[in-house]
Amino acid sequence: MKYIFTIMILISTLFAQSLIKPTYIYKLSSGLGTDVLYNKGKLYASTDTGIVDIFNTTTKKLVSTIKLDKIKDFMGDEIDSKIFSIDLLGNDFLVLSQDTGGYSRVHIYNNSKSNLVISKNNKLNIIKAKFIDKENIVIALISNDI
Repeated sequence: MKYIFTIMILISTLFAQSLIKPTYIYKLSSGLGTDVLYNKGKLYASTDTGIVDIFNTTTKKLVSTIKLDKIKDFMGDEIDSKIFSIDLLGNDFLVLSQDTGGYSRVHIYNNSKSNLVISKNNKLNIIKAKFIDKENIVIALISNDI
């Protein structure tokens, strides 16, 4: 009985993959996706190459792109800044990304204007950042501190 049940489960999983198909696939402009956010018909997708692609989900078109500045690695070469986390509150768009020296930086974009909130000078290794309200953000450090 055990063997029949196991064989039935294996056969059903083989046929189940054809049942689940996405209705549309959004293609990122470059790099691997690191975080995704959906709000009011727009899909925000960040990559490890320092790019945030913004898609309109009704037209399925790329609306705009945010490109972060390149940073210098430990050898002095310019590399793309990996984006760790994104969040949205009203018109404010928060981007947590890698900075020079292995530290993190937090930008808040409002109407295509960038405001640097946390930089490498703060010497923080942030793994996640999210809005609490208009005035406050919560940050999670790699050392398990919040």
